[in-house]
Amino acid sequence: MYSYGLHNAKIGGGPPADYGTRVNAMVARAAALSYAKPSAATLLDLQTRLANIGDTALNKLDVLQIYSPDAGTMDFFTLNVVAPTTTQATLVNSPSSSKLGVSTNGSNNYIDTGFDPSNDATNFTLNDNHFGIILSQSVGTSIQGGIGDSVSGSNTRLNIYLVTSTNTDISSNNNLSAQFTPINADAGYKVTQRTSSTESLRYNDGTLISTSNTNSSRIPNIGNIFLGGWNSNGSMANYSANRYAAFTIGASLTTTEMATINTQITAFYGR
Repeated sequence: MYSYGLHNAKIGGGPPADYGTRVNAMVARAAALSYAKPSAATLLDLQTRLANIGDTALNKLDVLQIYSPDAGTMDFFTLNVVAPTTTQATLVNSPSSSKLGVSTNGSNNYIDTGFDPSNDATNFTLNDNHFGIILSQSVGTSIQGGIGDSVSGSNTRLNIYLVTSTNTDISSNNNLSAQFTPINADAGYKVTQRTSSTESLRYNDGTLISTSNTNSSRIPNIGNIFLGGWNSNGSMANYSANRYAAFTIGASLTTTEMATINTQITAFYGR
């Protein structure tokens, strides 16, 4: 027979709220870390957005971080949506945050995504990969995120460069000498991806911007990808001011999947 206290807890407490498998996993991880949980409305909205993106696309991702907190819940939104016990972001030197995203200041703060593409990847591979960021405001000429190493004088970069010039390095596992037409610096989903050992592509909101037939060399191996600048040989470099709504990385995506991810995450941070 139950004691009065236990019996009362079972009846009064009830089962935990069901927000769907992925959001439930985030809630459980947040509880384990003693993080404040967003409102039920926010969690239900998030589950709707993930359902609309669909498992086919989500299962291609190693990381999906959506930087769109309710007040007081930014810790929750540093979690990896597709695997909450792995690859948590760190906001270095306190960039500001709101539902519209995390804003870096261009001088001393940035986002450490927690993802090392050389050591943490499952879906991301040398010749089948994508790296994407969703921006929630237009920006000027700047580096927006990435990682790069120098081995025997050869620079390998996995970067998103958003600039107005016509000749810049925006690449996926290429030597620094590979120069490509840039993605524009407007708000939206910026993706650089590789679909083979000889093809690197740049996309904006699911629209192909440029293609280059450059050989992949290696995955940078000096630590985590940073946003609001980039990780250059293990140190933060080229700070840039911008507002980041989300970060994705994993296997290559179809243009339809890119457009859907952008639409759904834009709707979520605009809730």
